Amino acid sequence: MEGNNVQIITLTSPESASSTSHLLNTSSNLMAGNYSSSSGVLSQDSSSSFSNSIAEDNSSDCKRKKFKSCSSESPKIISKFKPFEEKLEERLWSVLCCAVCLELPLTTIYQCSKGHLICISCFHHLMADSKLKEENATCATCRCIINRDSVYRNLAVEKAIRELPANCQHCNKMLTRMQLYGHENDECEERPVSCCYNRLGCPWRGPAHEKINHEDACQHPNRSGHEVLQYLEKVDKTLKEDKDLLDSILNLISTSDRFHIQDAQFKSFRTDEYIHRLFFETAKFQAFELSKSQLSNDNQNGFQFVVKARVNDDQKDPTQSCERKMTYQLVLKSSKITSPIKVHYFITNSPYDHDEIKLKTKIKVYSYEFSDNNCESPYTLLPLLSSGECNRLLSFKVINFRICMFLEPKQKY
Repeated sequence: MEGNNVQIITLTSPESASSTSHLLNTSSNLMAGNYSSSSGVLSQDSSSSFSNSIAEDNSSDCKRKKFKSCSSESPKIISKFKPFEEKLEERLWSVLCCAVCLELPLTTIYQCSKGHLICISCFHHLMADSKLKEENATCATCRCIINRDSVYRNLAVEKAIRELPANCQHCNKMLTRMQLYGHENDECEERPVSCCYNRLGCPWRGPAHEKINHEDACQHPNRSGHEVLQYLEKVDKTLKEDKDLLDSILNLISTSDRFHIQDAQFKSFRTDEYIHRLFFETAKFQAFELSKSQLSNDNQNGFQFVVKARVNDDQKDPTQSCERKMTYQLVLKSSKITSPIKVHYFITNSPYDHDEIKLKTKIKVYSYEFSDNNCESPYTLLPLLSSGECNRLLSFKVINFRICMFLEPKQKY
């Protein structure tokens, strides 16, 4: 402002026309001297009108700024909402997978008390670790205590996983997981198969749709008898162990003086060492009934035995290893035997258990000669099918099994 000349800036927005006229009236009052000279401030009427005009102008400017900002940002916000690019089965993977191994197994699935899922193999592993460490097993997600009484089988999740699609590993065809096993093993044209003359030495292995063409051109049926016999000898060597085992059992049954079959039960105990080691032991049982002339005061009706077992006997702390194995020994509890006795024995599953808790092991025959000074056989391997089978057994409170014992003949007691 210079002298009495007032420069007026015209607002271009039509929305502020009323506020602009009000500002012009206020500025003319200021030029006319409508202010208090003693105090140097605006009069009450002029001051209030001026402040109201500024407030109205500011509010209108704020509204315009907000409207502009919303109008400019709204397309960006809307553009962020894109349709799901992942398939439904891919999104369900993280919902239905095991909380430990993050896989979708076609096996039994349990849930903890809060609903978190865990497959049966991981459950057995957690229970085995808890038994070895002598502590409670906990859920991998919420850390609540889990055991066989607190978890429940989730049949809905098991059925949902079976219906989820998956690709065949051979032909990449998409099928449900329930159909996939049969397709990959019996139906897929790309599955690897062997030539029907493989027992004659043909090493060919290729896709199933090429098998017929290969067999028509295969030269192994035309090989001489001498060449075929050489290959069959190699095959016989691989089957020799099974044949020897069967022969040894049949020989024991036919030649043993006595044999005894005992259904027993392993119960868990702890040693008194610094690191409390887990071991298993059965109750005493009698075997090989003796005649009156062979009985002594301590041997009531026969010899008394117990069976003991350990986990990872070759390690100081079995909890530090993921690979598990069990070893066992036969212990003679009877005293004052008149002469040494040689016993052949092996462990197999109990016929009275259902499949879920049945012992799954191969048969291997051991033998040991017991005497007054040698009452304990060495620890020998219990030939379980896998390390996971050992974890499964450890997850149970007790382990049921059957031990078959054969007494070598011509012994004096």
